[in-house]
Amino acid sequence: MKTNNKRAALLCATFLVVLVSCRKDNLTNNNQDALHPKDKLYSVQEINAVIQSSLQKTGDFKWNEQSDELLYSAVIHGDSLLSVGYGNPQSSNTVTESLNAETQMANISVSEAKKAGVNIDGIKSGILQQVKTAEAKQNVLQYESPVLTNMVVKIGNLSTLQELRKSKVIRYVEPADYNKFLLKSRSAIATESLSSGGGDPAELPGWFIQGSGEPLIPKSYGDQKIPDAWKVSTGKGITIGLIDNGIYQAQTAFSSQEFGAGRTITLFGTFKGSNDVYANKDDMSADHGTGMASLIAAPKKVNLPVGIAYNCNLVSYRATDFVALWSSKQQQGVASALTKLADDNNVKVISMSNGWIFNVSVLADAVKYAKSKGKLIFAAAGTSIKPINLGFFVIDIPKSVGVIFPASMSETVAVTGTDYSTTGSLVSCKECHEGDKVYFTTTTATSAGVNNAVAVYHDTPGQYGFSGSSSAATAINAGIAALVWSAHPSWNDKQVLQRMVESAKLYPNKDSKLGYGPINVLKAVQP
Repeated sequence: MKTNNKRAALLCATFLVVLVSCRKDNLTNNNQDALHPKDKLYSVQEINAVIQSSLQKTGDFKWNEQSDELLYSAVIHGDSLLSVGYGNPQSSNTVTESLNAETQMANISVSEAKKAGVNIDGIKSGILQQVKTAEAKQNVLQYESPVLTNMVVKIGNLSTLQELRKSKVIRYVEPADYNKFLLKSRSAIATESLSSGGGDPAELPGWFIQGSGEPLIPKSYGDQKIPDAWKVSTGKGITIGLIDNGIYQAQTAFSSQEFGAGRTITLFGTFKGSNDVYANKDDMSADHGTGMASLIAAPKKVNLPVGIAYNCNLVSYRATDFVALWSSKQQQGVASALTKLADDNNVKVISMSNGWIFNVSVLADAVKYAKSKGKLIFAAAGTSIKPINLGFFVIDIPKSVGVIFPASMSETVAVTGTDYSTTGSLVSCKECHEGDKVYFTTTTATSAGVNNAVAVYHDTPGQYGFSGSSSAATAINAGIAALVWSAHPSWNDKQVLQRMVESAKLYPNKDSKLGYGPINVLKAVQP
């Protein structure tokens, strides 16, 4: 079985950049409008060109810095759907990151706003009435978060958008469904499975180091002292939340029977508001969730994939069908999964190998909410940089786009993959994103340049394929966090992260692209 590199990159992507943006009334691009007729919508091609130019120049794109006319055009192209973040009028026009934690939560959490004495229900009702009046329609509300202070409304008038941007209770307004125009058609995106058949370690000679009667252990795990760390901690008692496209129903490795006594696995679904919990063969990244679950929590079986925290508990959310979160349904699914995991007191660690190429504020709200609940959130730095051509964006993703969103947020722990080195030096993975937001790395490719080199289950029981790049590295490091937390159950998220940092290869130094490097896991689980 040969790994398909194009598919591998597709499966291991998450997508990109920056922290939550809050609107300023004067943040409009007047130069844009000077070159564009006021009475004409920007075309998709024109909007994409602005996005492309911003990514090339700054590595980022922010809707709140665009003119009313360009933003409105993107909304109309995106089925007229507008994401609206609202909050306390005393702080909504303040950049969210500048607020202290308590004030920040009172601005994005419905319950915390009420605790702070903010009439958040009245604020929401007032916004909806404003939109209804401006649009002369009653059915403008398309979606509202039950936990966070954001919603999606349908608008048709430029003046509606302009008045919302002026309001003191509005934190942001963004197109909810424009991003589909940055992707090629579904039929143009490769969707073949993660692997074409049963795994065979002979495909990667010298790569697996397990002894007789042991699971498949890649050489990179040995370098990070993971098998040695298992003598101290196996993740017992720690619950990890996985946000992805779900696990295959046919894969019995994730049944309660295979998990055995003393640990639990629970499956939920939030994608498109559905209770469907299993991965679907028609998903654009069909095997991805099963692969990430393998790396985190697969039971310890002879000659089969094994999870880093193979005695942990797993909570899996089917929240999307693709690693690139381009649609409002995907974004709402992931945001809902984040808030549900945040409110689950048993969950300590969250792993999400998905995202987008620039900030999505509804997702940023959910990440901040989860972090406020003490969760340790691992997010993939991204997989797409040339020379690998993923083949699904209609624009070029320049190298200036470093760590992707939401891994770029300070509330997350960004992880990327590296290639194996016989000298012990860190070697950048060709297709992996990197940058100063990266915390940790894990080698997921052999020195021969095989993009996928860690064994994972797919749909057929007893058979496996291979995964790699930043997605796999993220799941692996989430598992490592569970090992550390299990060894130190009284610690909080900050203490666990600090121990991981102090146990990493490059500490106390931090590389500008690869962070602290790989963790010495045996060192991390010591008393």
